[in-house]
Amino acid sequence: MEVRSAAPRLPRFMLGVAISVISVLAAHATAAHADPDTQDLDTLFGGLGSHQVAQTAATVACPGPGALSGENMVVPRRCQGTFPFGSGSPIGVQYYYPADIDEVGKAPAIVFSPGILTDPGFYDAMLRQWASYGFVVAVSFDYLNTLSEMQFVGLAGLEERDLDPASPLAGRIDFGRIVLAGQSAGGGSALLASNIAPWFHAIDPTFRVVGSLAMQPGPLAATNFVPTPTLIIQNARDSVVPAGSWVDWYQYPALGAAPAYVATRKAVTHTDVENALLALNAEHSLAVAWLRTVGMRDPVASRFFLGQDWKLPGEPNYANVRRNPKADQWQLAAGAATPVGASAPSKQIEQAFLETGGPAAWGAPLDEARATADGGQFQPFERGVFYANPNVNGGKAYAVAGPILAKWGELGWERGDLGYPTSNEYRLSTGGVAVPLIGYFGDTPGRWSKFQHGVIYWSEATGAHPVSGGIYDSWSRTGFESGAYGYPIGDEYPTPGGGVAQHFQRGTLTATR
Repeated sequence: MEVRSAAPRLPRFMLGVAISVISVLAAHATAAHADPDTQDLDTLFGGLGSHQVAQTAATVACPGPGALSGENMVVPRRCQGTFPFGSGSPIGVQYYYPADIDEVGKAPAIVFSPGILTDPGFYDAMLRQWASYGFVVAVSFDYLNTLSEMQFVGLAGLEERDLDPASPLAGRIDFGRIVLAGQSAGGGSALLASNIAPWFHAIDPTFRVVGSLAMQPGPLAATNFVPTPTLIIQNARDSVVPAGSWVDWYQYPALGAAPAYVATRKAVTHTDVENALLALNAEHSLAVAWLRTVGMRDPVASRFFLGQDWKLPGEPNYANVRRNPKADQWQLAAGAATPVGASAPSKQIEQAFLETGGPAAWGAPLDEARATADGGQFQPFERGVFYANPNVNGGKAYAVAGPILAKWGELGWERGDLGYPTSNEYRLSTGGVAVPLIGYFGDTPGRWSKFQHGVIYWSEATGAHPVSGGIYDSWSRTGFESGAYGYPIGDEYPTPGGGVAQHFQRGTLTATR
C-alpha cells in the first residue's frame, strides 16, 4: 500500500523541541528569496523541498530499548516493522517518491542502503527529505546491508516499478541519473557498488551512475576503481566510524579515478542521521546539496563543490574539508586558460556563449562539454547551462538559467516532456515586452524560455511553471501573461476523463490530452 508521509506524533515532553524545530523551518522559509550566494548549507537545503512525499511503507515509533540512540537523539526513532523491530521481513526494498510524480516527469533515482542491524525506517526523515526535492529513492536492505549486491537489488526494484503499469512510478524514473548512497555498512555497500558502476550500463545501456554518497562508510569498502564523483561524510564524535580512521587511511586517498570530496561534520555522532526530526539531523543539508549537484546539475548546490571559490570549505559546521585533483580538474578543465569546451569541442556552444556575453555574462565554465544520451551536448557555467542537439533547431545552442533552469531540471532536463531549449531566456518588462536576456543578471518582472514542446514562465510572485499542449494554445490566444489569465501559478495536472488543467493567476484553463 502506498502511503503519504506524515510527521511523527510527539509526546508532550517534546513540545519545547518541536517549537524550536518549527522556528528553524520558519527561518528556512524566510530565507527562500535571499541571495543563494550569501546562504549556508543548512539554510538552503536544511528543510524540505517543494514536493509532498509518498512512500510504500508506513513508519511508527520504534519499540524497545533501541528506540533512542546517540547523544543528540531526543525523539524516538521511526521503524517500518522489520525483524527484530517487528514481524516484517528484514529483507526487501521500499520506496519514497514525490507524491506529484505525474507532474514531475522523469525523476532521478537514489539507491540507498542503511546501516548494519537497522530498520529502514530509522532513516525515514532523511529519505522523505530527499524525495521532497524530486528524487525517487529505493531503500534496499537485508539487515546486514554490507555488500555491493544491495545496490543491484535496489536498482532491480526500481526497474520493476518503472515497468509495472500499475505502479505510480511507471515510466517516471530517469535511469540516466542514478546516485548510489548509503550510511555506515550501507555507505560501504555504496562505495563497493560504485567500483563496478560501469556494469550497470552494461546491464542496460540506459543506466548511468552519476554520483556516489557514502555517509560514515564501513571499513570493508575499497575505492580504487570508483569512476563516479563521490562524497564521503564523516562525523566528529563518531565512535563507530571514527573520523580520521579508514576513510582517511585508504578510502578517500584511493579515490583517484574521479572527483572526490570528504568533509567532517562537527559535534555529530554516528546515529544522528537517524533522527526522526529532520531539523536535528545534522548531515542532511550537505547530502541534499551533493545529490542535487550530481543528480540534478543544480547550479546553486554545485557552488559548494565546483570552481576555485567552492563554498564548502567555508561552511562553519564542517572541518577537514578536502577534494582531490580530479575534483579540481572537474571544475577547471575548461577554465579561463582553455577555450570553451576544449575537452569535447562544441562550436555551437562556444558560439552561443560568446554571442550572449561570454565570461562577463555567464562566468567561468564549471565543467567541460558533455554528451547527452541522444547525441546532444551541454556545458555548465557559473550562471547557466548551454544545450545543443544537432537534430534540434539546426544544432544551435541555447542557455537556460536561474529558476527556469531549476524547474526544467525537476522535469527531467532534455529527457523530460519539454525536450531541448529552442530559445535563450527572455525577460519581460513591466509592459509585457519580451527582450532577449543576455546572461543571467538576476530578477526581472518575469522571464520565459521556449523548449521543443512548451515553455517555462517565471515571476517572483508565482515561481517557475511549464505550459504546453492545448493549455499553451488556449493561453496564447488570450495574450499569454499579459492577457486575462496572467502567469501560471502551478503545473499542469490530470483531470477526470483524461483531460488536463492548469491554474493561472486569474483562472484555470483545461484541455484534452
